[in-house]
Amino acid sequence: MPPPAPRGTGSLAPNARPTLAAPLTGSILLHGVLIGLFFLLRPTAPPASAPVYRVDLVAARRKPEKLPMLRLKHFECDDQR
Repeated sequence: MPPPAPRGTGSLAPNARPTLAAPLTGSILLHGVLIGLFFLLRPTAPPASAPVYRVDLVAARRKPEKLPMLRLKHFECDDQR
């Protein structure tokens, strides 16, 4: 009977060193499947949309900075008709 493997190696084989082969292979397979599904399940081309029109917006003139204030005087009219 072979001696038991040291604790913490996670292997049933005697004197086995831990490797990353299984996790790396699993990760590559998982990402390959996901990328394949991404390309296979892409939506079809979007439906045609309405045409786009170019519009030029023209604003009103700028308000003058300051208009001179007109002072209107009230004149009494003596005109009697």
